[in-house]
Amino acid sequence: NKYWRIDFLHTLKKYEQYSITVEVWFADALNLEPFARTIGMPPRVQLDITAELLSCYTVESQTTTVDVNNDNIYEYSEFPKPSQRLEGGVKYGPYGIT
Repeated sequence: NKYWRIDFLHTLKKYEQYSITVEVWFADALNLEPFARTIGMPPRVQLDITAELLSCYTVESQTTTVDVNNDNIYEYSEFPKPSQRLEGGVKYGPYGIT
């Protein structure tokens, strides 16, 4: 099992840059290509996560689209059921606004 810590560079409308960290548990077979394709493209980024997720739910080969823009940034303590949309609190790293 691997623990991936994924850092995003989030640009707000005021052109201020914040470092966003999203932490998710993945199984060994993880394709990082979608992340490499979208990192560094704020303020709107779509991440295609295809992996077997280890959390309180059992999700196998579930592809989920995560929208990272000025309105919603998701930080996961647990991965939702496949049918649910990813929801979580907005967090701008150590800068507040949690």
